[in-house]
Amino acid sequence: MKTQAEQPVGKTAAWLSLSNRAIMVLSAAGIGLLYFYSVYFWDDPRRVALLFTSLAIIVWTLGAIGERKILPLSVRWNLLAAAVITVVAIVIATYFYSEFPKLIYERAGNNSTIDFVMGATVLFLVIALTWRMMGPAIPITAIVALIYAYFGPLFPGFLNHPGLSLQRILQMSAVEMQGIYGSLNATSVTLVLIFLFYGGFILGFGGLDYIIHITSRMLGKWKYGLAQVPVISSMMFGSFSGSAAANVAGTGSFTIPMMKRFGIKGETAGAIESVASSGGQVMPPVMGISAFLMAEFLGVHYIEIVMMGFAPALIFYICTGFAVFLRTKSSIDAVDRKKFSEDMASKPALEFDPVEGWPIIISLALLLLTLIFYRISVLTAGFYSIFTFLGLRAIYEFAYRRRHGSSVVSVGRKFGGNMLKGLVDGTQTMSGLMVMLGCMGIVDRVLVVTGLAQKLAFGMFDLAGGNLYFLLLLVMVVCTLFGMAISTVVSYMLVVMLAVPALQIFGIEPVVTHFVVFYIAVLAGITPPVAVACAVGASIAKASYTKTCNESMLIGAVFFIMPFSFIWYPDILKHNLGTLGAGALILVGALNVAYALNSKSGGVSSWVKRILHGAFGMVVLFPTYYWVNILAISGIAILVGLRPFWKRLTHASTGASQ
Repeated sequence: MKTQAEQPVGKTAAWLSLSNRAIMVLSAAGIGLLYFYSVYFWDDPRRVALLFTSLAIIVWTLGAIGERKILPLSVRWNLLAAAVITVVAIVIATYFYSEFPKLIYERAGNNSTIDFVMGATVLFLVIALTWRMMGPAIPITAIVALIYAYFGPLFPGFLNHPGLSLQRILQMSAVEMQGIYGSLNATSVTLVLIFLFYGGFILGFGGLDYIIHITSRMLGKWKYGLAQVPVISSMMFGSFSGSAAANVAGTGSFTIPMMKRFGIKGETAGAIESVASSGGQVMPPVMGISAFLMAEFLGVHYIEIVMMGFAPALIFYICTGFAVFLRTKSSIDAVDRKKFSEDMASKPALEFDPVEGWPIIISLALLLLTLIFYRISVLTAGFYSIFTFLGLRAIYEFAYRRRHGSSVVSVGRKFGGNMLKGLVDGTQTMSGLMVMLGCMGIVDRVLVVTGLAQKLAFGMFDLAGGNLYFLLLLVMVVCTLFGMAISTVVSYMLVVMLAVPALQIFGIEPVVTHFVVFYIAVLAGITPPVAVACAVGASIAKASYTKTCNESMLIGAVFFIMPFSFIWYPDILKHNLGTLGAGALILVGALNVAYALNSKSGGVSSWVKRILHGAFGMVVLFPTYYWVNILAISGIAILVGLRPFWKRLTHASTGASQ
C-alpha cells in the first residue's frame, strides 16, 4: 500500500505515461494529416501549416514535462503549464483555421479585437517556447526585430524608418497569416516534414548502424581506409539527417574510438568526424533542410536544387578524404600490421546483414526516380518512399528473421515498436523545426516590411567600398557569426536575404549566392570559438576542444575556400556539360590547397613544394585570366611529374637535418 508521500509520485508518473501516449497519438495524427493533404491538396499550405504549428507546440510541450524544460520548477508545475499551453494551442489553431478565409480576404487591414488577442498570444507562445527549446539566440533576434519595427523613428541613419504600430506588428507577425504562419512554415509542410518522417523511420529501424557497418565493411580491409570510415558514413547518414551535431554524436560514437584504437590522436579523430559530419548538411537529397527553403526562395523545383548540389558536395568529400589521408597516414603507418589484421578480423561490430539495407537503398532510389523523371510533388514522392521502405522492411522482418527462429509475435512487436519509434522521432524533430521557423518568420517579415533587408544589403556594399572581394569577406564574417549562435538553416536564411541583392550588383546570379551563403553557414559547426560539431567530437574523443578545432580548420580548409569558387565557376551548379569542366578545375584547385595545408612531410624542399601547390591551387580556384589558369595547371602537372625528384630531395634534406 502506497504512503501519502508516494501517492503524488505515482500520479505524476501516470500523467507522464499519459503524455507519452498522447505524443504517439499526435504523431500518428500528424502523419495522417500530412498524407491526407498530399493526396488532395485541399487548401492553402499556410492554413495547413498553422495546424502543424499548434501540433508542434503541443508535442514539444508534452515531451518536455518529464525533463522540466517548460518551467524550471517541479514536474507538477510543468504538467500544469503543459495543460494550459495545450489548451491555448488548440484554441489558437481552431480559431485561425476557421477564420482563415475571412482574415485573408474580408478583414485584411481591418481586424477585430479577438484577432489581435489571438495574434499576440501565438506571438508570445512561439518566442517563449523557442527560447526554451533552442536557447536565447533566435528569440532575442526576434525580439530585437520587433523593437526595431516599433521604435523605427529613434534609429539613426539608414536604419531609420517611420515605425509600425502594435496592431500592424501583430498583423504582419501572425494575423495576416504571414510571419509565424508564412512561407517558411508553409514550405515545411509541403517539402520538409515528409523527409523528417522518412529519416525518422530509417533511424527507427537502425539505419545508422547499417550505414556504419557497410562503410566499415567496404573500407576496413584497407589500412588507410579506417580513417575514411567516418567520411563515407557521415556523408551517407548526413544525406538525410542534415544535422552536424547529431551526425557527430551518431556516427562518431563508433568511428572516433575506432580511429583512436589504431593510433590516430584524439583531437584528429574528433576533427575528422566533425568536418565529415558538417559536410553532411551539403549532401543531397536533404541538405540540412536548406534545399527546400532554397527552392522556395528561387522559385524552382526542389529536385533542381538537389541536382545542383551533388557536384559541389562530392568535391568536398573527395577533398576531405584526401586531407584525412594526409593527416592520418603517418599515425596509421606506425601501427603494427599484424595487430591491425588481428584486430580487424576479430571485430564483431563489422558483422552485419547486407540484405537489411535494401529497403533504404530501394526507397531512396525510388524517391530520386520519381522526383527526377516524373517530377511529382515532393510530398507525394516522400510518401511513396516511406511506404516502400516500410513494406520492404516488413518483408525483411517477417521473412528473413523468421528463418532465424523468431516468432511471428516477437517479429511483429519489434516491427511495430521500431515503426512507432521512427514516427515519434520524426514528429519530435518536426516540433522543434516548426516552432523555430515560426520565430524566424517574425524576423523575416520585419526585414521585408521595414525595408531593412535592402538597406542592409546596400550598406554591406558601401562598407565593402564596391570591392567584390571585401564584400565576400564581409558576407563570410557575418554568416559565420550568425552560425555560431543559431542553426545553419536560420543563419542561411538571414544572410541570404542580405547577400543576394548586394552581390547582384556585381552581376552574380542569385542561385550562386544562395549556395555560397549556404556553404558558409555550414562552416559554423567547425569554426571556433563556438564550434558545436567540434565540441561533440572532442567530448567523444576525450580530447582538447581547442586542438580539435585547430585540426578541423586544417582538414576542412577547403570548405572555407571552395564556396567562393562558385562565383568564378557558376557552371558547377548548372548540371550540364559545363559542370564537368568547372568541377574538374575546382577539384584540382581544392586538392592542391588541401595538400598544402595537410601534408606532414618535413624538410625545406617539402615546404617549398607545399607552398607551390597551395599557390597554384588558389590560382586555379580564383582565376584572373585564362592564360594564368593554364600556367597554374601546367605548374601543378610539373610538380606531380617531379614527384620522384622531390622524394629524393626530401629524404636528403631530412637526413642532413638529422
